[in-house]
Amino acid sequence: MSIKLTLPLRAAGTICAAGLALGIAPVSATTITGWNTDNVSVGTTPEDGDTGASVVYDSVLPDAGAVTNGQILFTPPEAVSPGVKVVQES
Repeated sequence: MSIKLTLPLRAAGTICAAGLALGIAPVSATTITGWNTDNVSVGTTPEDGDTGASVVYDSVLPDAGAVTNGQILFTPPEAVSPGVKVVQES
């Protein structure tokens, strides 16, 4: 995954110069290659137009003490289970 930040040229130069002055080296973005769903109760894909959910927990399931951190909602046909898809840029 890469995050693109667009700045006016003058601001980008100032930020770059400030980073160099502080000794901060440029870093590359992390590449996401998949999604480990060990801590996710993956919902099934519902009928088109209905909303499904995958619930995210703070520990690997089936831990009885797992606490939910929230959920990912998805509505077909735009999205299907588990609600997030990793797409590699070519």
